[in-house]
Amino acid sequence: MMFFFEKEASYNLAINQTEKSIFNMIKKQPGSRLTICLLSFILFTCIISSWARADTLVARLTQLAEQENAAKQYDLALLYMKGKGVPKDLAKAVYWLRKSSEHGFANAQYSLAMRYLQGQGVTINYEEAVKWLQAAAEQDIPAAQSSLALRYCLGQGVAKDQEQQIYWLKRAAANGQKESLYQLAVIFARRGKAEAQLQVANLYYKGVGTNKDLSKAAYWYEKAAAQGNAVAQYTFAVLLNNGVEIPKDYVKSAYWYKESAKQGYAPAQLNLGGMYAMGTGVEKNIVKAYAWTYLAARRQNTTAQKNCAAATQEMTEQQLTEAKKLADELQNDITRRQSKVDDDTAEKTITQ
Repeated sequence: MMFFFEKEASYNLAINQTEKSIFNMIKKQPGSRLTICLLSFILFTCIISSWARADTLVARLTQLAEQENAAKQYDLALLYMKGKGVPKDLAKAVYWLRKSSEHGFANAQYSLAMRYLQGQGVTINYEEAVKWLQAAAEQDIPAAQSSLALRYCLGQGVAKDQEQQIYWLKRAAANGQKESLYQLAVIFARRGKAEAQLQVANLYYKGVGTNKDLSKAAYWYEKAAAQGNAVAQYTFAVLLNNGVEIPKDYVKSAYWYKESAKQGYAPAQLNLGGMYAMGTGVEKNIVKAYAWTYLAARRQNTTAQKNCAAATQEMTEQQLTEAKKLADELQNDITRRQSKVDDDTAEKTITQ
């Protein structure tokens, strides 16, 4: 940030190097008091010189800030806020943040808003905070957008307005704010949107925008699964099968694999075939195992294709014939189901 810090870093480096060379010389001449005094004086002079240069840089930065340079006003505010090169002074920090903000400097506007929210250098004032958050948010500062969304949610400095909250969460999420993406998904998930419920579940599953929590992921997967989302049905079945952070339940897992598989979801068809092959959660049935795996293989699932190839070495011709016949019947059911869904969707679109 600014040339001041770059210079300050170089001065510190020079001082450190001077210290090292001094102590190296002392080690070589341990008996010389005169050498020790002389080198200590040199070190002291270097430190005083660096302070003087730092003071000069602060003075130059102040001069530029007083000339209405918004960027330098913001930089000077940060120095007062952190106590870098100047005594820490939150009131002066706020003064320069305000000056920079009034010139439209977005980072200063966001920082000033946070001072009003936290009561640093000023009295807490939510209305003023919202004013500057709005200004920074409109300039696409993601943190300001997510904070402004929270004000609309809590009704701080502005009336509660979920639509405005959603608007700013969308803006923040589009700018890479993962927490805003999570919050946005939760709002729609609570409204009963299956896709949003799936998204919230995925965010909990991966720990994106929130802490990883498989039990909460399972909760939202089940919500979306109950609404017929094939991916949610499959993933919920996987969690039930693995039994991590939720009770293991093979019967329930097989049920949801089947619900997803009936919608033509190949990974579910593959796993359901495995359940029938091993008799896990369902009665063991090699014909049904092959039939479901065969459907997944038709959908270019390479693991299913390998499993089918291996199964043909162990099954009789009669079993293979029955399995392929069953697979055709299952596929016909899947096609009819998908056709009905398409018709319902088209009718809904027309009525809307």
